[in-house]
Amino acid sequence: MQLFPGRNAYLLVLIVAAVDAIWLAFSSVSLAGSEFVLLSVQVAILLVLSWAIERRSFSAPVMERLSGRLVHFMQGIAFLLVAWVALRVLNQASMSFDLPLTDKMLIHWDSFLPIDWHSYFRFVQLNGGVQTVLDYSYTSLSAVSFIGLVLFVWKNEMKRARYFMETFMIAAVVCTAIGVFLPAKGSVATYFGDVSSIAHFKTVPGVYAIDALNQMRSGLPHTLRIGEMPGLTVFPSFHTAAGIVLAVSFWRTSLFPAVFVYTVVMIAATPVFGAHYFIDLIAGAVVAVAICAAFAFMPFYKGMFARRDAREDWEPSCEGAVSF
Repeated sequence: MQLFPGRNAYLLVLIVAAVDAIWLAFSSVSLAGSEFVLLSVQVAILLVLSWAIERRSFSAPVMERLSGRLVHFMQGIAFLLVAWVALRVLNQASMSFDLPLTDKMLIHWDSFLPIDWHSYFRFVQLNGGVQTVLDYSYTSLSAVSFIGLVLFVWKNEMKRARYFMETFMIAAVVCTAIGVFLPAKGSVATYFGDVSSIAHFKTVPGVYAIDALNQMRSGLPHTLRIGEMPGLTVFPSFHTAAGIVLAVSFWRTSLFPAVFVYTVVMIAATPVFGAHYFIDLIAGAVVAVAICAAFAFMPFYKGMFARRDAREDWEPSCEGAVSF
């Protein structure tokens, strides 16, 4: 059986999972067993079904094409489920070291930029319409990324789908690795202290991860639940990196303008709803551009963005397939 999105992606997931396992074995933190079992069952079902569909032959060409796309879709979802949990656990682990918080340093770096964080926050705070759009765009990144993968598979753009999944995961690992050495509470909690005084928001923005951050840094025993692991990295901004990866993946397709607009709006939301400093956005952008450029020049992807609406099928026998 050969799995999508490819050998390199699965190898990276295995490495991240191994790091997670070592950390869990030697820390006071545990992973909820029942949720892990449920996840394993879901992944196994997806892989078994994809295997069964892949082995079945269809006489109608249309059904043959649809079955191939369904196989890639199911394998892609299985990969994302495993990768998402592995990356989330890694992100929690990255904040378990009792290193000094670097908010003051990030604020200092921000002072060299020609935009004032407080002025921007007040602008969002006093404009309900802007606030709603930014809030929705920030919280919808996972859903939009999932839709992006579905569109790639549906249009049989398997090479773009693989590019998106690989660069997305590498960006997450790099942002997490850098964030280990620059832990921070984030702009909202640092600037306001008592966040209960913040008005004109339905819920206080940018503080959803503070309790989890404090818990991880405390070193006290606790259990991680799969659905309750917020992103803890402040610098670099992974939301920014992920948005750029998404936009680049759609470069030179008919959907690029819409994806680009979404990405710009979503990144604009991160200083307030993600509690990021503006320097975090710049760092996240640098990480994403570097990774996207490096992958674009790899032999497997070279030329993928050279022509509009490229439709190159992903061949199971090509470099990067995983065989069992």
